[in-house]
Amino acid sequence: MAAMGVLAPRRETPPAVLNISIWVPLTLAVVLDDPILSPMLGVMVEPECSEQRWQTTKASAIASFGGEGLETVHGIDVTMLVTFAVDNTSVAHAHGNVISPRGSGVTAVVVDSYRGRSVQGGGVPLAGALVRVEHEPVKAEAIVALIVSEASWADPGVPTLAPGSGVGHDTFGAFTASAVLSYRLVAELDVANMYLWTVFNDSTRIPLAHADALGASVRSLRPSDIGLVHSSVVTCTSSADPRTNYEISWSLWCDGSLVTQGGANYHQAVAVPRQSTHAALRCTLTLEDNGAPASPL
Repeated sequence: MAAMGVLAPRRETPPAVLNISIWVPLTLAVVLDDPILSPMLGVMVEPECSEQRWQTTKASAIASFGGEGLETVHGIDVTMLVTFAVDNTSVAHAHGNVISPRGSGVTAVVVDSYRGRSVQGGGVPLAGALVRVEHEPVKAEAIVALIVSEASWADPGVPTLAPGSGVGHDTFGAFTASAVLSYRLVAELDVANMYLWTVFNDSTRIPLAHADALGASVRSLRPSDIGLVHSSVVTCTSSADPRTNYEISWSLWCDGSLVTQGGANYHQAVAVPRQSTHAALRCTLTLEDNGAPASPL
């Protein structure tokens, strides 16, 4: 019989048996976004910066789970379940999963506890990674801007996880989806969010904080205001005998005008001006070696 929409089992109904599979952590690894931390130059305008600013890095804990009779599952992010600690606090310190430097040297970033329990003797594998703090600064080379007012899935529909796509009894599963970020400012008072990153000469990048972005300005540009260029990397290797590099030369001509020229052991990006986004340029790269006939490419 039913009461308030709840079905009550009959007395002769046997008890239900529920099989439970438990995955336990088998391996654990600490991954650092940037294992080398340095002072940053060019992020804030002096003398507003009252103290030295350093790079920071985020630590992630990646685990593999398995058990008796169970398939091992790799690449599970358990960062929110662990606590990180720094072996040498005179070099760096941990605040959550953010590692900040204090002085030059090398130290280990380790998992100190898992779900509040100490890793030592707690059945959780030991894990750690090394971070090095240097006094040689990194310099800001560029600022990358992203303006967003719309976001949508790249493929039609909302991504879903189909039944049976997991491991074991559908305990684990995953899907891959791509999102498209765009901006469209059409009418007056339309609003878009702008995000700024600084790119350093060690290929790392950090988002600009509000105080850092105060010096950035944005202005409207018409397509006719933008200098159209096509950039390519020109490489001219050194001669087998570097002493004869002076015998090698090259020149790049586009639409009858000299764009740039150089010699051996050259590797730089060359920007070629364009008159239109549609009209193609006719470019000729001429190579010369010690007075031999020119070889246009």
